[in-house]
Amino acid sequence: MYLFEQYITSISLINETIVQLFINPSLKKRFKNIFSSYIVKKKQQKKLKNEFKLIHKSCEQIFSFRNRVVFMFYYLFVFALKQLKEEEIQIVIHHWIQILNIKLGWIKDFDKIVANYVNLFAFFSFSANQNISIFI
Repeated sequence: MYLFEQYITSISLINETIVQLFINPSLKKRFKNIFSSYIVKKKQQKKLKNEFKLIHKSCEQIFSFRNRVVFMFYYLFVFALKQLKEEEIQIVIHHWIQILNIKLGWIKDFDKIVANYVNLFAFFSFSANQNISIFI
């Protein structure tokens, strides 16, 4: 019975540590660079705590201790990704589009240069076959 109680206290300690990592203001400052997009807003703190409790209850019988911790970190990561604002997603997509336009723009310019060269070469070869004098 003693091991079981120790097991439960360690799980609750890990749950609280995970929650505090994303909610505690002093820890937010330390991990802001790493988890800047994934810090949960104050309005969502209660919801997150309740969801952790539900996850803990539901996976208590299924997973081992180590797998439960991994599952909770995975869930927290997925939950945090869902919380990204639409504006942040639009900014990321805008940056991707700018990068692709730069790369694709260079290819388009190169294609124009090649097309102009081929047109000029074709025109000169056509005029040479027709014996037309060209004044430049």
